[in-house]
Amino acid sequence: MIEELIRRAAAGEFAAGYELEQLAAETPAALTPHLPDLLAAGSWFSPKLYRTAGDDIQQAVVTMIDEGGSDLNALLLILAHARGPVAENAFRRWRDQPPPGAGELFIGPADYMVEGGWTLEDGRARDLCGRTAYALRPDPDRTVKPPDQGECPWCRAPLWTVLDVDIGDPRVAEAPAHTGWDGRLRIVTCQGCYAYTTLYSTVSPDGRSGLSGHSAAPVRVIDDQSPPMTLRKVPAELLTDPACPPAAGT
Repeated sequence: MIEELIRRAAAGEFAAGYELEQLAAETPAALTPHLPDLLAAGSWFSPKLYRTAGDDIQQAVVTMIDEGGSDLNALLLILAHARGPVAENAFRRWRDQPPPGAGELFIGPADYMVEGGWTLEDGRARDLCGRTAYALRPDPDRTVKPPDQGECPWCRAPLWTVLDVDIGDPRVAEAPAHTGWDGRLRIVTCQGCYAYTTLYSTVSPDGRSGLSGHSAAPVRVIDDQSPPMTLRKVPAELLTDPACPPAAGT
């Protein structure tokens, strides 16, 4: 079945490529033995297919890049999603010695690492995204009114608490473990302005939160002084749902 999907995807069939992406999301290891065939067939349309690529596949991609591979953008994305020591060493080398064709890219080769959820910082790899995600399922029978967190500086509507968890709880601790955060994590936003700009939150371990100064003014301001929506309270049984695979880069 997978071999047939690879053949059809290599021939440019969108539906087959979509099925491979779904398979990679649900059961990543299922594609691992087929990655050499995917690479050889030129199926580079989705770098997410290569998340489980081992050292041998990573080295093959590095060699293709060093030799002036025909699609440098796609190959760098594949390597960024594969991650691992081989990829890390190559990206570190390319910061000082860019591969052939790098001058035609919009960003530097090492900047592609961000697409895979990591980066180089002080010469070391640092995760930007956790490897674990949780499915938060609301309890329709319980609601909670968000605490007062101030108002939006642009539309003056009350800010809305979109996440409020205790990192000390082992049921949620694994997801943000890569950040080193300790304490309570509450994130707020403006339910009106978020659709018209990128909003960032400032947070502190005691649960305080507000809009960051890095937030940009919205291109449109809605004059809406209505109170923020009431959130449904997440039930105590906050566990990873085995039927819902972790989302990458979450």
